[in-house]
Amino acid sequence: MAEAIDTLQIAEDLEASGLDREQAKAIAHAVRQGRGELVTKPDLEAGLAGLKADLLKWMFGAVFVIGAWVFALIRLLPPVGS
Repeated sequence: MAEAIDTLQIAEDLEASGLDREQAKAIAHAVRQGRGELVTKPDLEAGLAGLKADLLKWMFGAVFVIGAWVFALIRLLPPVGS
């Protein structure tokens, strides 16, 4: 779970650093709006696990297809003794 952000404190800190009140409020508002798009570490790990599983499926599928092609090509070659 993501921790809460005190946007009022952010706005006050920005004002104290020299920004005017409206700019500080706008930045704090943007921070609050962007919070819904943050990804947590467990979310990222779950997504990466899914990608890893998909990658493994594609790799094993490709190895199987290449192996089948090699087998078919070997079968098409004439016998060595002829």
